[in-house]
Amino acid sequence: MKNALLHDGLRYWAQCEPDRLALAFGEDETLSYGSLARWSDAIAARLQDHGVKAGDTVCICAANSIAWVACAFGILKAGAIIVPLNERFVAGELAYLIEQTEPAALIADEPRAMILRDLSDVPIMAMEDTQALRGGAPAGWREVRVASDALAQIIFTSGTTGKPKGVMIAHGQLLDKQFEVRLVDEHFGSPGFRMLMPVSLQSGVGTTWGYLTATTNGGMLCFMPRFDPALALRMIVKWRVTNLPSFPLLLEQIAAQPEFDEADLSSIRTAITGGTRVPPEIVTRWRQKGVMLRPMYGLTEAGNYVTLSSDREVAEDRSSCGVPLIFTEVRIVQEDGTEAPVGEPGEIRVRGPGMMVGYWRNPEATGQTLVDGWVHTGDLGRFDEDGFLHFVDRQKDMIITGGFNVSPSEVEEVIGQFPGIVESAVVPVPDARFGETPAAIIVGDAEPEALFAFCKERLAGFKLPRYIVQSPKPLPRNTNNKLQKQVLRSLYADVPETHVRLG
Repeated sequence: MKNALLHDGLRYWAQCEPDRLALAFGEDETLSYGSLARWSDAIAARLQDHGVKAGDTVCICAANSIAWVACAFGILKAGAIIVPLNERFVAGELAYLIEQTEPAALIADEPRAMILRDLSDVPIMAMEDTQALRGGAPAGWREVRVASDALAQIIFTSGTTGKPKGVMIAHGQLLDKQFEVRLVDEHFGSPGFRMLMPVSLQSGVGTTWGYLTATTNGGMLCFMPRFDPALALRMIVKWRVTNLPSFPLLLEQIAAQPEFDEADLSSIRTAITGGTRVPPEIVTRWRQKGVMLRPMYGLTEAGNYVTLSSDREVAEDRSSCGVPLIFTEVRIVQEDGTEAPVGEPGEIRVRGPGMMVGYWRNPEATGQTLVDGWVHTGDLGRFDEDGFLHFVDRQKDMIITGGFNVSPSEVEEVIGQFPGIVESAVVPVPDARFGETPAAIIVGDAEPEALFAFCKERLAGFKLPRYIVQSPKPLPRNTNNKLQKQVLRSLYADVPETHVRLG
């Protein structure tokens, strides 16, 4: 598909079925394909009036809204590149990203525009002002067509391992990945396709697999100002959501709502979860409502999807992430560069449709991550004897204590089984004898000594969290809902000096 672009789906459905709903924001606000197409045409024309041309970058910094989606499509129709900025970033963080991307224009809602005006002299389009453009572009305006291998978006990674890196994604690459996923998920893009996107549009999941995917398939994207479990549950019921991509913590919060037991969730055909292991009790809770949670493995650099469990695999309780997608290859590689034997962990390496072009203006990082077409993920995994992938942990999160490797996610899974635990994170802290040792940062009502005894019955001695610290507030997460382990390591580096070592 040499000339296929990510906004072609919007054009097609707007022409064929202009009254079909494309977006549902919260419980009350909707927008049709025809209206979204006209609005984004006008925004593209206005961007061109600001001097934006094909190949330029345009940053969006705003809270979730229907106007956000219209602006994103306007950027693509102008031939430019979408650069979503985290609306929760402070001035210094935003300044760094603007300096890196040198945008031709900025689009922001007023709270963020106030910050951006002090950071840059780049023209700013106030998102509130785009409401006046809903009527459409001036007569004779035409969208700018670029090649399918042209960049469509730059998604900045969370920065959990340093400064954020901009993942470059081309139109054709993401379309290829969309179609590959559709081959293995019979409900993806099926008639009546309605997706609830629970996270921010600027996140890798939100912008890559949110509005761009829904409109390609003629579906409806349901989203909200910010994640609210009670609102998410009401939206699933009201809009008869069929597809629910999410994360374990969000699923747990939705299931904790008082209305969950009586809610009609029969419309859900596919509920996909990733980011970390799903606690068994959450799987059971949703299964009691007739919803089978399908674990997957993916990352932004590989088009987000690498593997996806089928309904059959979930029914068999394999506890895996599924097998690689049809055209995606996965290798498990040991430190010496050789293939890991079945059952043994190693680094997950991936190639296939949807791979990133590279990191924006960062050839060194690109060369380290993208080698001979293979994305070196930095994640640890293993294949079982049937070829199913099991995620172990992030390679850089592994704790090495006395020569033994400890997977934080394994310890976190055990901690999560203890009554009263809301969430936990296990990080390394200095240890005079073993170099480093696990420390658990927990949110919830649990006595450290009792929790330690609980872990001692279920984990080898070298895996035990020798320090257990109760956090008075939720643990820091990025917009993809991943724990910010780097932040936690810094915050709790002095735990051996402030807390008693257990056991």
